[in-house]
Amino acid sequence: MVQEAIESCFAGNDEIDVEVVVVDDGSTDGTREYLDNIDNECVRPILQEHQGAQVARNKGQQAARGRAVKHLDDDDYLIPGGLEQEYHRLREANADVCFSLFYKHNVTNGDRWLRNSNYENKHEDFFVALASQSISRLQLALLFDESAISNVSWDESLPYLQDVDYMLRVASKGLRCVKLEHPVAVHRIHDEDRISDVRNSADTVENLLKKCEWYDQTFRRLKNRMKITPVRRKAAAIGMWREAHKMAPYEWHTAQPWLRRASELAPGFQPDRSNLFLSVLDRLGTPLLTESVINPIRRIRLQRKTK
Repeated sequence: MVQEAIESCFAGNDEIDVEVVVVDDGSTDGTREYLDNIDNECVRPILQEHQGAQVARNKGQQAARGRAVKHLDDDDYLIPGGLEQEYHRLREANADVCFSLFYKHNVTNGDRWLRNSNYENKHEDFFVALASQSISRLQLALLFDESAISNVSWDESLPYLQDVDYMLRVASKGLRCVKLEHPVAVHRIHDEDRISDVRNSADTVENLLKKCEWYDQTFRRLKNRMKITPVRRKAAAIGMWREAHKMAPYEWHTAQPWLRRASELAPGFQPDRSNLFLSVLDRLGTPLLTESVINPIRRIRLQRKTK
């Protein structure tokens, strides 16, 4: 898979200069021998003893010499010409980030191809797009201008949710995001271990609490750097409310302050409810009051589900 990933970075991208920095994190499966035999000056291997994915990502990012940077896991790959289209879109729009669609290739389930159509981003503000989940945080879908991430590193101390932390710290710079309507990459879904599997682990109170804290920190950083628009206030409230709402049936006393904080960030904030009755309750009272009413029921359902 790593061979396919490397070769895909060059396929159909003849109009741009591409370098591939490959960080081998202490592999023992013959990958190093393969890298040693690559006869391409545009492929630069970096070999290290096993130190973890975030150390590898930081080393690769620091070594990259391009005007734009994409992180790509070794079991994903790019579609021919996709990187070139993404780069031109980024440059023509004079943007900081380009978000592109991608395919999901479910290797373990009948070899099905699924086009990702869940991300209809219309937000140019990268933080708003991220908080509203109108873009994916999968790195294969993003191309960054080098200046956008030059002083942001992956937190090597975090055992999980590193991509959430990284993306929010990047977003706190107030970046401009554009979208490319064409798929540029393929994300493999398989039973083997992925360096980003932690993203798929079950949300716990500790995980959700960290996300709430990070949204709050991102909002404060944005506030210190620039004028906070109502749209950004609402985006911060949406992100924080979403995680606190998930937390509520586990630990109401921990979630409650964050639900309140979300409402304070955007006065008049109304969460997007799938239930019309709950939306009416929000308008008649407050979203926090609605949560306090429905949370005992949610807690009972959770207990039944986990038995």
